[in-house]
Amino acid sequence: MDIAKPKYRAFISYSHLDERWGSWLHKKLETYRVHKHLVGRTTARGTIPRRLLPVFRDREELASATDLGETITAALQDSEALIVVCSPAAAQSHWVNEEILTFKRLGRADSVFCVIVDGEPNASDTSEPERECFPPALRFHLGESGELSSRRAEPIAADARDGKDGKNGAQLKLTAGLLGVGLDELQRREQHRRQRRLIAITSASLAGMVVASVLAGAALFARAEAIKQRSIAETEAQTARQTTDFLVSLFQVSDPNEARGNAITAREILDRGAREIETNLQQQPTVRANLLHTLGRVYTGLGLYAPATGFLEQAVSLRRDLSSDPDAKLVASANSLGAALYLKGEYEVAEATYRGALDAARVVYPEAHADTTAAMNGLADVLTQFERDDEAEPLFREALAIDRDLHGERHPDVARSMAGLATSLLFQGRTEEAEPLFRDALDIRVETLGDDHPLVAETGNNLASLYYFAGDNEASEREMRDALRRYRHIYGDEHPEVSSIVNNLGRLLLERNKLTEAEEMLRNALAVDRKLKDPGHDDLTFPLNSLGLTLSGLDKPEEAEALFLEALNIARAHDHRLQGPVLTNLSDLYCRTGRYADAAGALQSAAPLLQEDYAGEAWRLANLESVRGACMAAAGKYPEAEVLLLESFDAIEKRWGTESVFTRNAVFRLIALYENWDKPQKAAALRSRYGV
Repeated sequence: MDIAKPKYRAFISYSHLDERWGSWLHKKLETYRVHKHLVGRTTARGTIPRRLLPVFRDREELASATDLGETITAALQDSEALIVVCSPAAAQSHWVNEEILTFKRLGRADSVFCVIVDGEPNASDTSEPERECFPPALRFHLGESGELSSRRAEPIAADARDGKDGKNGAQLKLTAGLLGVGLDELQRREQHRRQRRLIAITSASLAGMVVASVLAGAALFARAEAIKQRSIAETEAQTARQTTDFLVSLFQVSDPNEARGNAITAREILDRGAREIETNLQQQPTVRANLLHTLGRVYTGLGLYAPATGFLEQAVSLRRDLSSDPDAKLVASANSLGAALYLKGEYEVAEATYRGALDAARVVYPEAHADTTAAMNGLADVLTQFERDDEAEPLFREALAIDRDLHGERHPDVARSMAGLATSLLFQGRTEEAEPLFRDALDIRVETLGDDHPLVAETGNNLASLYYFAGDNEASEREMRDALRRYRHIYGDEHPEVSSIVNNLGRLLLERNKLTEAEEMLRNALAVDRKLKDPGHDDLTFPLNSLGLTLSGLDKPEEAEALFLEALNIARAHDHRLQGPVLTNLSDLYCRTGRYADAAGALQSAAPLLQEDYAGEAWRLANLESVRGACMAAAGKYPEAEVLLLESFDAIEKRWGTESVFTRNAVFRLIALYENWDKPQKAAALRSRYGV
């Protein structure tokens, strides 16, 4: 027997229809950090390591393999455990079954772990055998000859399905099994870890978690002293805030001929100031903290979120060192850091940061304060991103009530809370409630801040989104162009807010079948995003997919395919819900260019993703079936294709009306079917009805 240490901690076996689950599990296991109190303990599964890596996943490991069979067998021999992603697709996969058999024949049947992602265990014994999720090699023991016997096995399984363990619970249960520790103990360790993230003082490299820990912990012990010092703190904070606001306002210019933030003169001034702080103010922590806070806010306003978070993290760390108790300055810096993290897309860290800031603000300002409602709004904004509107809406309403008590009705802070509440209502589909709130917020902001202010542009953009979701595309385009005019006047062309609204406008033009103008808009948005964001940022999936769809419609298939594939890779890396739509667009492109096998594979992968991620949007699956029908028509299966194309068309037209690119594409698929099927009268009737 080979006594050498196995190369892999585990081997993940899965059907390639479950590729996203394999990818998710691979990432979760390799990035999991074992609690330090467990590391080094000896269990039935050996000595507990610090990390569960490497983990073998064939898509990751076999890129250069020349002999699949030999490589798989070698990897199984070199793995401590086998993890099987269980689903109906896996149950029917010959290769998944063979991998389980090979691993069991190594004498490691007790090291096989299962994660159920779909279907039902042992459904083969019921009236719905197609729902079976366990391959045969899991359901039965091996006999003496190494073949499956009739003796039933009881696989060790975590259940990632909704209503069962869930994704996080399944991953934790699986991790406990791989480490050889009890699930209860691992859950306690995880709970302890989460608590420490909220109350412990950790290193500055933990960014927003530091803020949350310090503020939440200190708030519990400093209430009495904070109340006593409140008056002094408020005076000092007001002075610092006025200075900061003045400096920030220098860069919120309204004249487009002035510096636009990232122009060389403004950027040089900022970068020189940052160097001065680093080199010449090491012995003046109070001044340094104030200036770092100011620089962080200015960089945030310019859309330079990476340096902004760095400066604000330092400011928070310095303020923590300067005072053992939370104070007004610490709350202000925490709120600013939360805002930068939110805009950078680091929502989980932003949530923890804002929660800590809010806990401390409620202590420092027991009778309510503008910084308290700032933390409320920031936290609610993050919760809205996580679709936790049942938590976000009450926070927005509480903040709005406080702001009205503090400032009256016509104040920018009132407009901020009002716009936040409107956004939450919009995401819940309550457009009739949201519209007057957006309108009031826009009026207040124009009145108090002036027409050319970022928040005015932001509110106009949100109002455009409301009209879009309400189906009023003309009003949406009008408000969007107005918001874009304001944004460009304030920031120029190369700013995240500008690229975001250019992308939204480009998508709207695409949906309205204005492809040439959409192409220009989407190319501009993508160019700016590539310049300002990391190559793998999940925001890139939107302009990549939209531009790909536009170019596909303009008969530029090669460039469209490259964009779709890039969008798909990014979406898969982030487990992004846009995977299904991108695969649908790819399948359509493949079908129209004669790559029918590729189209079929993309359709097969897209269907379960759309069913899971877009259950309430019937047109998504209808669009998929429309593409499937076009592929069948191209293969000469005209009657079957006609059924699919006609059945799917009604749902697409109902959602999009007659002018949309999606409806037009569905019409063209039907026309192509009838023209190739030698039914010109039906094709002509469609051309006449839809003006194509």
